Amino acid sequence: FFFQAEDGIRDSSVTGVQTCALPILVMDMLMNAQATLLEKAVAKGGGTNEPTGIISTTGIGNVAMGTNGGAPTYAKVVDLIKTVSAANAAGTGFLTTPTIASKLLVTEQFPGTNGQPVNQNNTIAGYKLVASNNAPSGLTKGSSSDCHAIIFGDFSKVKVAQWGGLDLVIDPFSLAESNLNKVIVNAYYDIGLEQAGAFAAIKDARDV
Repeated sequence: FFFQAEDGIRDSSVTGVQTCALPILVMDMLMNAQATLLEKAVAKGGGTNEPTGIISTTGIGNVAMGTNGGAPTYAKVVDLIKTVSAANAAGTGFLTTPTIASKLLVTEQFPGTNGQPVNQNNTIAGYKLVASNNAPSGLTKGSSSDCHAIIFGDFSKVKVAQWGGLDLVIDPFSLAESNLNKVIVNAYYDIGLEQAGAFAAIKDARDV
């Protein structure tokens, strides 16, 4: 996995700004960009120059909502727990997008009965629910391309390997005509699951 992020610093137009803080600001921006891409790769991955993330790993459990996806239900979410348990694993929590986490706040566990939502104070069936924009979204199922993932599993089984540290390169030439320096950080990672069966995912949850 090769990660590259970059930013530009305008050297001669920072009058009135505390220029000593610019390197720290740029590094913070680059580190945040790297962390975002790494989190997305852990959850999904599988793209060009990316490692294989959780939902792209062969052997994890799969629970489907329907031919074209569908609104998540309590029964389907519980099926994720059941699937992981059947693989002799013990999940520690859920990961999904803010859109689906909000959907589960207004989805009853048992429609027309107790009125209790699936998502109760960011827990589902006693397990912690984390909502992140870095969780997979925009997935395609059948004719639907607005699907989101709901992942359940033992996240301690995710292993992230990094080769070397962060390589920082300051390029004063590429953007010289614009009076900019290009700052580039390179990092190399791989991702693997210690036990694929410790995870199960719904890949076609929709906010409908």
